[in-house]
Amino acid sequence: MSDRLLMLVSLGSLLGTLGLYGYCLLAPPAGYDGLDPDAVAGSFVRVAGLVREVRDLANGALGAELLPHGRGPAVPLYVPPDTDPTGAVRGILLTGAEVRVDGRLQEYNGAMEVVLDRASGLRLVKASSLSVAWDRPDMLANASVCLAGRAYYKELVKGRLSFRVLDLSDGSRELNCSAASYRPADEKAAWGNGTLVRVTGRLRYSGDPPVPRLQVVGGAGGVEPLG
Repeated sequence: MSDRLLMLVSLGSLLGTLGLYGYCLLAPPAGYDGLDPDAVAGSFVRVAGLVREVRDLANGALGAELLPHGRGPAVPLYVPPDTDPTGAVRGILLTGAEVRVDGRLQEYNGAMEVVLDRASGLRLVKASSLSVAWDRPDMLANASVCLAGRAYYKELVKGRLSFRVLDLSDGSRELNCSAASYRPADEKAAWGNGTLVRVTGRLRYSGDPPVPRLQVVGGAGGVEPLG
């Protein structure tokens, strides 16, 4: 083999090694982009993505969906009731937030879901903003969502509640919210203008371009004062 050919072969080998090393540095951990179809219950995974649906479950637990890189397929997340005694997880798991979860796989109804056994296994990458309701109608139309902001213009007429939520980041967005059959006596805590609230409901869109409106679910339980 000539010296010139030997040099080209050595250079190609070096470039290949550097490329593999770079991929190892930049590649996400196993499971980062979603659930491995061959993963088994009981194994531990890391999943990161955009929070889509958030639901309060009947047993006091929290259910959510994560979209890796903001797109499907969705990864189901289950937060047992005793995982979040301080409410820190509920404050992070808001629709539109980008999060990272270290959790355990379990099978539920024939499919795998990630279980968050420890609150410390949830990390906030980017906080939620009301802008997601305007920017992603493709993702959020008729979805069960959870958003937070400052409440204003609270009005209760014949059991029907209406109010607006103002975005926390820069105040550039307002989201109209409403709830039917609303009983103030069922409120978790009294709230009014300026109160920071966590609102759970379904997003409905109308018009062109589509304008979102949040229909609160759970009556007074769908509005939770945060401070």
